[in-house]
Amino acid sequence: MKTHKSPKTKKLVYEFDEQRLTGTYYPAPDCAFQALCSSATFKGFPKLPKGFSSDGFGFANPAGSFLTRALRETFGDKNHLLITRTGPSKAKRLTRGWSLTINHSDYLRILDPLRDIRHERNLKSNSHVAHILGQLFPRKFKKAKAVPTVYSYEEDKISKMFAGVESGHKRLSKADIEAVTKLYSALSSEQKVDFSSIAVAEESKVRNERIYLQSVIGEFHRRLASGIYSEADWQRFLQKYILLFNTSYVNTIEKLSVDLRGKYPDFLLVNVYGYLDIYEIKKPGTNLLKHDDGRDNYYWDSEVSKAISQTEKYIQQLIKNDLEVRSIVKEKYGFDVKAVRPRGFIVVGNSKQLENSKMNDDFRLLAASLKNVDIILYDELLTGLENLLGRLKKRKTKSTSARKGTTN
Repeated sequence: MKTHKSPKTKKLVYEFDEQRLTGTYYPAPDCAFQALCSSATFKGFPKLPKGFSSDGFGFANPAGSFLTRALRETFGDKNHLLITRTGPSKAKRLTRGWSLTINHSDYLRILDPLRDIRHERNLKSNSHVAHILGQLFPRKFKKAKAVPTVYSYEEDKISKMFAGVESGHKRLSKADIEAVTKLYSALSSEQKVDFSSIAVAEESKVRNERIYLQSVIGEFHRRLASGIYSEADWQRFLQKYILLFNTSYVNTIEKLSVDLRGKYPDFLLVNVYGYLDIYEIKKPGTNLLKHDDGRDNYYWDSEVSKAISQTEKYIQQLIKNDLEVRSIVKEKYGFDVKAVRPRGFIVVGNSKQLENSKMNDDFRLLAASLKNVDIILYDELLTGLENLLGRLKKRKTKSTSARKGTTN
């Protein structure tokens, strides 16, 4: 257990269980944060995360006073506060007070821009003071330019900033690049960009797809490396991006009862012809196989075996209740589907678990013996995305070479 006491009060401020990735935060007495909650808990962190005061005053400045006041004005005092690394932000009414869950990433969306605003404000405040003092005492203070009192978008400001600047794109920060990309995509979708040729339009489309894929692949790598995400977190992530992994699908349907008694697969996918398939999501760390010492072979681990059995039941129920399911989907989503020979797909585990050739061979035999269910490993999904990104990069190279040849 890792603990920290305030150097000033000598009282315990926080303690963290580095193995369980949980912690408790004890606010300083008589501060606004203590009024908001008598204590706060952390989930998914081995130590105090970014954005919290080590002296017990809660949210770090400049977000501290603004955020604490806003929460107190809405939810009152004496609430239960949870800061989570993976779960969604939400508020639930209790008999007394509220149970408030704030995702740490959402909190940083408040904190980081406020720090930038404060930094920019300080710079401009110093410049404004220097400008006035330069007018009042020109012999003592250097002359400084006047600072506009209103800060907003000015027409042609962006074009003027980059006029005559060689390789201006290389000077952009990551945040600037993301902002420019979003603006470009919005302009393209509204057809406000006048492309000079189909070739330029095609290259722009490929470039945007590459940027999007790179961000998804990067997030996939980070999730696999962390090993802290729950099954529900992976369900949300894959449902959001599953259409990238398999382009033969065009729609996702979340948590639809296929036996009409409250039994829900994680989600259904609809292919280009309107046929349904079932997807069940387990964690990448879920064990795949167990060894039978007596027969010297491998068999499905209990978690995978249960998932296979459940998926097969979903398939049978989906076929049995085809008409009812189609009616529900039509009413809820507005499109037609068909449950003819649906397949089940279980995303689980990774190939690193197949430590030797015997395990690898037995895994392939077991997977091939399944009648209506396919097992998909997480690294197989990731490899598919990376191959798609590679193809997009090759398309860009060929397109660039073709244009150069035409120019010459």
